[in-house]
Amino acid sequence: MIFSIYTTTNKAVQYVTDEGCRKIGCLRIPLSGSGTDRWVTVRLYFGVTEIKVEGKEEATGRITSTVVDFLL
Repeated sequence: MIFSIYTTTNKAVQYVTDEGCRKIGCLRIPLSGSGTDRWVTVRLYFGVTEIKVEGKEEATGRITSTVVDFLL
């Protein structure tokens, strides 16, 4: 499962395809098993210059994480 992360300075944006939106990263969460009924919890932790994104597959408890660093 892939979660894309976007940013914009526009406060009236509705869609990631709107003007001013740009992709800044993604989180790829490997899933076990098959089927469409698989639960994932995604958390975003906001810090000073970075955002930590964490995805947890509920069936296995496996956690995948990444960091978006705005100083790069």
